[in-house]
Amino acid sequence: RAALYETGSSQSQTDVARALGLAGDDWRAGWNAVRYYLDLPDSRKAEELAVKYYNKYPGNFNLGLLYAKVLEVNKKYPLSIGVLKKIEVLPGEGAGESRAIWRNANLGYARELMNEGKYRKAVFYIDQARTWPVNLGVGKPYSPDEKREDELAKECYQKMNDRRGVQGYKH
Repeated sequence: RAALYETGSSQSQTDVARALGLAGDDWRAGWNAVRYYLDLPDSRKAEELAVKYYNKYPGNFNLGLLYAKVLEVNKKYPLSIGVLKKIEVLPGEGAGESRAIWRNANLGYARELMNEGKYRKAVFYIDQARTWPVNLGVGKPYSPDEKREDELAKECYQKMNDRRGVQGYKH
């Protein structure tokens, strides 16, 4: 019923809390509540619920994927990457989103490392963002757009004064 009201209204918040109370530990109620709080946006509450339900149902890739997304939104990139390495996403069941979270978490962490002057380590995560892990349920397309990865890698190599690295990028 919470979906019938405007997100954030007192009625929708009451309905989400009531649904969680009535559903007990049902994973779907938890999943919907986490989505609700992400949309609110209350990413702290979303993370609190996401970790609870993911720990209760670690084999549920839907919860794992949502938890990884919440961690990525909260800029907890290494934790998000760690969750994504553990889950098995079925092809076609959120696979596109799983790859997007993987890429964003790796590039977000690379950017953090670059801000700290850790360019060599940042290049590792940039390269990892280019990968298409089999467990995430989506295959690599023929010619993926990697302009963001190229720009960040080029910036790292320039900061490290590595001419060979810089020459490998056209962008």
